[in-house]
Order: sequence, then structure tokens, then C-alpha cells
Amino acid sequence: MYTIDRVGARLAQLDGQTVHLISHAERIPSTGVNVLGRLNPFAMEKIVICVHVDNKVNTPGALDNAAGVTTLLLLADLLKVFTGPYAIEPTVWNRNFSRNLVY
Repeated sequence: MYTIDRVGARLAQLDGQTVHLISHAERIPSTGVNVLGRLNPFAMEKIVICVHVDNKVNTPGALDNAAGVTTLLLLADLLKVFTGPYAIEPTVWNRNFSRNLVY
């Protein structure tokens, strides 16, 4: 759960107590794009490395977004000298594709 700092401070005062969370979430239709990189794109086999990003208004999304994207960027930097037999595809997905991935 992400929250603003003043709500986090109030929750911290309740340390050790049982609290109940009520979420008033809603789905907002939108469109987006996925980012796909390719290294050695003509190889017959590939390794796909995926991270997921999303956002909720007024939340930082740092743990859900920045950690994965930063890791992917650092890994891509390390792999830029890769000369193996596989294609490497670092990808950033803007939604969950576990059921609908057509690749």
C-alpha cells in the first residue's frame, strides 16, 4: 500500500495496534505503450527480461516501478557487451500481461 506522508505518520502512531484498511479504488480507462529493447535481434532464440510499471494518482510508485526499471536499466548496461547466441530483450510493461501476452 502507498500513502501520503501525513497518513503514514498517523499509521505509525498506531504501531502494535490492529488497523483495518478500506480502499476506495477505481479503474480509470487509459492507453499506454510498452518499451522493448533488442540486443542481437536476429538470433534464433531470445531471453526476455520484463519489468512492470503502473501508477496510482498521488502515489510515488517507487517500489513497484523504480526498483524494477532501475534493475532492468543496470542489467541492460551490463549486457551491452553481450556476444552470446541469444537475443536479449529488456522490456517494460505498463500493465500485467500474464494472461494475455501474445509475443
